[in-house]
Amino acid sequence: MCGVVEGFYGRPWTCDQRKELFSRMRRSNMNTYIYAPKDDVKHRALWRQLYTKQEETKIKHLIDAAHAEDVTFVYAISPGLDISFSTTADITALKRKMKQVAKLGCKAFALLFDDINPLLKPSDAAVFKSSAHAQASVTNELYSYLKEPKFLFCPTGKYLKLSYLIFVHCNVFVFCC
Repeated sequence: MCGVVEGFYGRPWTCDQRKELFSRMRRSNMNTYIYAPKDDVKHRALWRQLYTKQEETKIKHLIDAAHAEDVTFVYAISPGLDISFSTTADITALKRKMKQVAKLGCKAFALLFDDINPLLKPSDAAVFKSSAHAQASVTNELYSYLKEPKFLFCPTGKYLKLSYLIFVHCNVFVFCC
């Protein structure tokens, strides 16, 4: 896997800029693009909200443009600012959002918990032993729900990465941000 992560803070790239990127990636033998712009509010701050029909159309065009250039489009979501790992409502919202993007033709996904507080809320701490356990539990549930697609996981904490490996499904790729 070799490619580009659009995961920075600031103004996200335009659709035309992304399409040009896919073309350059193909010429450079890169095969993976991760859609994760921090300032896309529905990727991070408003992650529970589904995309509108207009937004769906834009994402579908990007997925199709990436595929046309033999680039895997990885849709990433970053719910860590306010997710409750122990509530059915939040897990259902994650599933609904990922399923929406899957229906647009996306076959690869990422769940990102970087740049967040590693401490669990009291309600989550009553259910999970650690952040590693909570994040891995949600990751595994989404991975199974989506029928085991290509799946990437970025956990919280620069020095805790190895602790996640004992909890995450063996076919989920764990990477550090």
